[in-house]
Amino acid sequence: MEKMADAPAPHHQPRKDDGPTAKEYVKNTKTLLSILNNPTKAIPRAVIKGALNLGFKKEGGLRPVALFSFLNDQHDHLWWDWEPETIRQTLEQEHAIEPTREVMNMIGALQLVALSNGPFEHWHQFEKVGHAFYQNIVDFRVVQPLEPDEAAAAFKYLALIRPGQEFEDEIYVYVAAVCHMAGMVYLPDDLYPAPCQTHLESMIHDTTMTAEVKGCWVSGIKPGSEGVAHQVAMLQDVKDALASA
Repeated sequence: MEKMADAPAPHHQPRKDDGPTAKEYVKNTKTLLSILNNPTKAIPRAVIKGALNLGFKKEGGLRPVALFSFLNDQHDHLWWDWEPETIRQTLEQEHAIEPTREVMNMIGALQLVALSNGPFEHWHQFEKVGHAFYQNIVDFRVVQPLEPDEAAAAFKYLALIRPGQEFEDEIYVYVAAVCHMAGMVYLPDDLYPAPCQTHLESMIHDTTMTAEVKGCWVSGIKPGSEGVAHQVAMLQDVKDALASA
């Protein structure tokens, strides 16, 4: 039974061959996105089955917000506390979808976000939800630091799913720490919430490069050293990831 490992939630605990050619992948992915954006649109069942099954594979690039909207449109809020087996059977029988372990983990994460403030308050839940959103392996038994782009995407997804919900400071500290471990010295507020940079600065002994990177990022000036250029490149990678998230 695929489900996210048990995590203590402070409020409500959620109940828990060959691939396509490049041309087929692009075509089917576009069809998938069209279906998810217009879930009530009359589309032949065969088309829905083929496109959704592609999207529900890891390589399909299924996005958490699209999945959340799809499930809400189809089942209102009833699915929020469904057991994993109920979700699996519903997807298979009513939507001709065969969800992978990664997709079941993503659905479990969405249930947690919908019913609990845990991912906004506790760094370990934020971390696991972030991995589930990226369809990574989720293991609550160990610490699994998010990559900088994954952390930024987690902020984006959580804010879209629960607009207006505030994050506790330990989430900002956690993200600053993982970015610090990745070697980053500057976290612009167009990529991360402002408190992340405040905490990152407390972890850096020499902020000289921080000022240089900030200057280049804000102004668009070409970096004057390899070190600064590397920092700007890392930020650009995060920006590109957010644009496609």
